[in-house]
Amino acid sequence: MRSSFLLSLTLCADGAVSCRHTSFCLPFVTVRGDDSIADPGATTEGRTPVTPTDGPPPATDWAGIVVTGSAASANDADVWVTRSEDFLKRAGVPLYGVCFGHQHLARTFGGRVEQSPAGWELGTVGVTLTEEGRRDPLFAGVPATFPAQQSHGEIVAELPPGARTLAHNPQTACQAFALGDAIWGTQFHPEFTSEAVHTLIGLLADRLPEGSFPRWPADEQPLQDWLGK
Repeated sequence: MRSSFLLSLTLCADGAVSCRHTSFCLPFVTVRGDDSIADPGATTEGRTPVTPTDGPPPATDWAGIVVTGSAASANDADVWVTRSEDFLKRAGVPLYGVCFGHQHLARTFGGRVEQSPAGWELGTVGVTLTEEGRRDPLFAGVPATFPAQQSHGEIVAELPPGARTLAHNPQTACQAFALGDAIWGTQFHPEFTSEAVHTLIGLLADRLPEGSFPRWPADEQPLQDWLGK
């Protein structure tokens, strides 16, 4: 019986975030009952994190593969990005991508990734399921609209052929997608804690150029309106 999941750590964490929130990238591998993993290079039964610089993943009959977020772009020409695409095409097991992983899977299977014309999406925002999303097992038991943690400046602008949009919001048309019955991506981060997001907001607010975030008219403040409900 397949019991191991491969976690592809795609250079996912800003160093400062990693230092302060060591395991914010690892809930995917700790859900099987071991919350003690703090080292992204650690390997335990049922959970095998690997990084792109490790070379091709070991030949194992994986139950599935999770592709994490990254500071990289799915459009980068780096060797590890191409190598990862080749591996995912050959994997033959269920795949799930988060943020960069979501975009990486979309591009790997024929979609298109580009800079978001709406600017950087950062913090806790509302996401709404489509009709397809409400029927998809990935979102079983999830409300039709829910808060989600975000940190991205790129988006899936065009889905792979045959893929379905599962969730959206006003800023990002594809917040989640499915391709067939074994490939999923979410633009948002289900693994982020509120503490990690708080740290990330502080870091990116200082680093990103002016104009990275959308500016709303004075009479239109969606965050304040939402908090007031």
